[in-house]
Amino acid sequence: MPDLRAPVPPGGELGRAGGAGPARPRLAGTLLAGAGLVDVLTAYGNTVTDHYVIIAEEGTYHLDVTGWAWAHLVVGAAALLAGLAVLTGRRFWTLVGIGCATVGIAIGVVVLPYLPVRAVLTVALYAAALRLLVRHRRAGRPEDGPVTAPP
Repeated sequence: MPDLRAPVPPGGELGRAGGAGPARPRLAGTLLAGAGLVDVLTAYGNTVTDHYVIIAEEGTYHLDVTGWAWAHLVVGAAALLAGLAVLTGRRFWTLVGIGCATVGIAIGVVVLPYLPVRAVLTVALYAAALRLLVRHRRAGRPEDGPVTAPP
């Protein structure tokens, strides 16, 4: 009788929920690099354009977001490089990617009132990359077995 079971892929078992296949770090790295690229491009645009003007009953206010633009430029460049480094598959770069995604989410939430569309886009990309990176990092740990006392 022939063996009708499906072959096990190199990344893990077929039916395992949350299995860490080889595509997960690639997707996380691509999302992280994409979020970093969006941050770099929009931050560069905010550093070279005019200030924002807020019109209120008391008058007009000129709002300068250049400082936040430079922060986005630095974090975006770091996230872009970390996303490309995550594609190598090294566990250290996964940790660096988690840190960059966390800082990117924090800065994106802070500037949400000023740049809502860009902030929602980058926070969503950073959050998706962060989720995949954390799951990939957890999946690489050895399974918890029974704790035995040393002899």
